Amino acid sequence: MTSTPDDSTTAQPGRPPVADLATWQAARDALLVREKAHTREGDALAAARR
Repeated sequence: MTSTPDDSTTAQPGRPPVADLATWQAARDALLVREKAHTREGDALAAARR
């Protein structure tokens, strides 16, 4: 039988660490900005190809 650690913020092997909501939201917002830029660039390349 395995036991769980008392500290829930400790990362388990093979799993990312647990982040608080504000940290997660900031990282998600930053990724969203990058994803939108990537999409726009892809759209511009496709338009130029046509």
